[in-house]
Amino acid sequence: MTRARKLPETRPVTVGVIGAGRVGRAVTAAVVTDSLADAVLVHSRRSVETAALAADAADLAATQHVAIRVDAVEHVRELQACSVIVVCVRAHFTNPTVSRAAGLTANAPLIAGLARQLVDYDRPILMITNPVDVMSRLYAAHSSAPVFGVGSNLDSARFRGLVAAHLGVPLAAVRGSVLGAHDESATICAHATRVHNEPVALPVGRIREQLIARSPTIIAGIDRTQHGPAGAALSALRKLVGLAEGHEELAVPTPRGVYLGHRLRFVAGRSWIDCPELSTTEQACLDATERRLAAAYDRVHLP
Repeated sequence: MTRARKLPETRPVTVGVIGAGRVGRAVTAAVVTDSLADAVLVHSRRSVETAALAADAADLAATQHVAIRVDAVEHVRELQACSVIVVCVRAHFTNPTVSRAAGLTANAPLIAGLARQLVDYDRPILMITNPVDVMSRLYAAHSSAPVFGVGSNLDSARFRGLVAAHLGVPLAAVRGSVLGAHDESATICAHATRVHNEPVALPVGRIREQLIARSPTIIAGIDRTQHGPAGAALSALRKLVGLAEGHEELAVPTPRGVYLGHRLRFVAGRSWIDCPELSTTEQACLDATERRLAAAYDRVHLP
């Protein structure tokens, strides 16, 4: 019988969460209930929110009999000792078109400011703030930390769920990725999608429509996507701190410095790009997305 390879022991693990909004709360709760860390440090721009989130998450840990310390920190620099930091801040702005790009101007100063305050922090940053691919690049421009954007991870999970539902197969039977940007232009890697390790014919147009409609549908009902982003973050966190191995679709820099969703292979906390085989059309889509994200980044003007 083949034994599973034991992963290296990396504890103690401390996860920092910046942002006490709905996504920050969901991420904190996911980390606590998963017993992923020994400690969670939370920070928000409003100290009353920070203290409330820490207390609520500590109660969650107690009810689940989980030995995790949850602390509120008043200043972001108190997160310097964290194993990994999740950034899910959001500026106050209106978004009538339900577009992730709407936060570009509003969120950019917050992200750049955080990076400058944590300029000496050199451990992984997991970016959730939208537009996540541009915000990942912006943070990296002001920091030496390795930055990973979580958008393509959520899109890939949604895609696999839609394929499983369409074909009537277990979710575990589906392997597939969505790469590029976390928006309507995302590249669905249909060419490399496998079900029970076999290629399948997919109604890509219909699945794309469902994928694009997913966030607006959720937002229309409960105002904000929460648990999906938190779950995508949790899956990535397990790999980033070395507690699990496998693939995650995360935004990392291309040779041009553009942050773009790629499939990464993780082993013992280290990662490298392990891109699925793309069709000519899919590669062209990914190249066009890179050019568009480069142009979007050039539109960022910080005060």
